[in-house]
Amino acid sequence: MKRLLFTIISLLSACAFQSLNAATLVGWAEMPMHTFSEGPTSGQFNSEGEINKNKQPIQGFSAVINSGQENRFYFLSDNGFGKKDNSADALLRLYEVDIQFANASNKNSKISVIRHVNFNDKNHQLGFSIQADNEHYNGLESNPKTDDLIRKNRLLTGADVDPESIALDGSQHLWVGDEFGPFLIELDSNATVINKAIPLPNILSPDSPYLAKNQPNINSSAGFEAMTINATKNKLYAILENSVNGDDEKQLRIYEFDLIKKQYADGYYTYKLEVDGTNVTDLVAINDHQFLVLERNTATTAKDNALKKVFMIDLLYSKFGDIVKKELVVDLMNLDDPNDLDNDGDKVYRFAYSHIEALSVLDKSTLLVANDNNFSGRTSFIKVKLDKPLALENTQTSVPETSTWSQTEQTKTLIDFGDHTFFGWMTVLAYLVTSIRLSLKARLAWLNKDNFLFWICFTVLIVFLGFNKQLDLQSNFTEMMRDMAKANGWYEQRRPLQFLFVSFIALLLPLLFFWVRLSLANSWRRYKLMWIGILLLLVFIVIRAASFHHVDLIFYKTIGSLRFYQALEIVAISIIFVGTFFESKTVPLARTSEKTVNDVVEIKAEGETIACPKCFKRPLSEAKDGRVFKCKSCGHRYIVRLIDA
Repeated sequence: MKRLLFTIISLLSACAFQSLNAATLVGWAEMPMHTFSEGPTSGQFNSEGEINKNKQPIQGFSAVINSGQENRFYFLSDNGFGKKDNSADALLRLYEVDIQFANASNKNSKISVIRHVNFNDKNHQLGFSIQADNEHYNGLESNPKTDDLIRKNRLLTGADVDPESIALDGSQHLWVGDEFGPFLIELDSNATVINKAIPLPNILSPDSPYLAKNQPNINSSAGFEAMTINATKNKLYAILENSVNGDDEKQLRIYEFDLIKKQYADGYYTYKLEVDGTNVTDLVAINDHQFLVLERNTATTAKDNALKKVFMIDLLYSKFGDIVKKELVVDLMNLDDPNDLDNDGDKVYRFAYSHIEALSVLDKSTLLVANDNNFSGRTSFIKVKLDKPLALENTQTSVPETSTWSQTEQTKTLIDFGDHTFFGWMTVLAYLVTSIRLSLKARLAWLNKDNFLFWICFTVLIVFLGFNKQLDLQSNFTEMMRDMAKANGWYEQRRPLQFLFVSFIALLLPLLFFWVRLSLANSWRRYKLMWIGILLLLVFIVIRAASFHHVDLIFYKTIGSLRFYQALEIVAISIIFVGTFFESKTVPLARTSEKTVNDVVEIKAEGETIACPKCFKRPLSEAKDGRVFKCKSCGHRYIVRLIDA
């Protein structure tokens, strides 16, 4: 019994000690997904996204440099949309960002993108051809012409380089770690390439411009994801994101590069991943021999063994070939959040993003961490206070002074004129053609005094949905409600409210459908095919509303590049259009013979309340002259006649 009591007390003491020494969230901020800056039209080859006319997406961010000014940082944009062939119109940039973090004294946050600089190879130094050399994007005449700004200034794009890491040397030169080669690329303070891209000896990616007939020995997106320069500014260290073919898949190579001699060392160190770890995504120098390593996997929940941790490695007593020792600094899935800075109602903060890629040391006790949103969801920035200070030496170089930085006209899209894909415009065209057809039917109905209300209602509906295809009002409504929730302090209750909202829409639309169906009963009998299309369109609207509130539906999966719900939309519109040509030629109810019914109910005005003459049950449909009713309770048939009609 004493032993059991001692064990319990020990465990409780250990938990208390761990809690007291856990890292603490001291700053939090978010940037909306739809945040853009001016630039050439982007996203023209990204089949899974939208075309951004005359603008560039500011996110995602793959690395960060601390500017030395409080709350000012330089963030490196990723290669664009994830691949060489879909990122030819995505510019590579460094953004200066001002972040006012939510903190214990002020829970409001604000992010401002101040300025940016475009990476360029105007002096033809890179060593291989780039997108700017092509008259048409990706060198295909079937593609649009390459933007004049790209060609004239030989701007680098996501089809040329995949920049995943960045560091500043003692000469204010920028060094970029690339994944396509992989390469090390040196740029001056104007972001101009000044030397030939330096390949990693004996390592080739499938995306390397020098691949030719050689076989790659690392996977795509497995290059220099993590890179840093030591405090003395004479050596650069870079880690491959994944293992080299033939190596243990849990062991990653750490390369050393001499910045004076501009050459790699003859060997490399080895970093061993955790059991659940899959990637190293950033490396930051603390001094000349100690470094922070950001390790993760793509899982986001504890049940899936999500791993988002920062470790410290020390090369002082290691030699090439050694597996370096590492020590846990902070678990980003278990941060104390006593002030609930993100307003989620939880005192423990979990940085639960699949791609956490940017790490910076702000001072000996504080880290900055940010995720790469990959254009799906928001980018979050956090400040983490460590329980144990780092042996930090001066690793900061003065801010680059350059004349080529441009002020950034940041736009947070409130009304995002959205789906500019081929499918999006084809859907808009389908809505347009269908609305024209419906308006013609409405005109004929007006002239013939026949169901005009039916046709005009659905003309308006189709026109609205056509405009909404590009206005994307549901996305903007979601964004507006999210901001309102945070401003008014009920963001932590958003999940139940979202469920209630989706349930309300799911209930309202069928009720609306059946109300219209009963009010326009004759149209149902005459245009059944069209009503089927309308029902499918209402199903699409419910699915679309649900998908904007993270409801995991099978309809959100894809067939090739086309999502199920998108196919449902175009099929519904097509059925509505075709259905307008198929009319059941029934005998008008006003001419129905009294011989086919059991009773006649007389009314003084249409719309008057009536009841079954036999059981006195009221029908659901409105009383109209000549309308035949069959009682749902007793089966009695009767016809309505307008007195003196």
